[in-house]
Amino acid sequence: SFEGTSVYPVASGTVCKIQKQTSCGGNKVFVCSYVNGKKYTTVYMHLLSIKVSLYQTVYTNTVIATVGGGAQTSAKVKPYTGYDQCSYGAHLHIGIATGWYGSDYTAYSTFKARTVDPAKTMGLPKRGVWWYSRY
Repeated sequence: SFEGTSVYPVASGTVCKIQKQTSCGGNKVFVCSYVNGKKYTTVYMHLLSIKVSLYQTVYTNTVIATVGGGAQTSAKVKPYTGYDQCSYGAHLHIGIATGWYGSDYTAYSTFKARTVDPAKTMGLPKRGVWWYSRY
């Protein structure tokens, strides 16, 4: 993907956390959703811009952010002026965990411990697989 490409949530839900310009992961948006009657939180990381606000309801056709991770946000890509120390080029990092961030737990370490396989949970491509369309 290219920096500036629109980012859409994989499931409808509520924006439950926003973090800006973190040193690892850059700009982040967390969306809390019900999928098949179960609670999940999805995080979108290495974002160039955030297009939503905290507690906003979002749908699968809502642009929540734009892809970053490249020259405009990365501290590892020339001109080395960015803030994200964990990105080497434009991409979108998606993570999915059980429960809702902010109500079922509040630590990112707990989110990481609760991560699930998105290919099995939400029908997304397996890790490392590229896709070029939302459909």
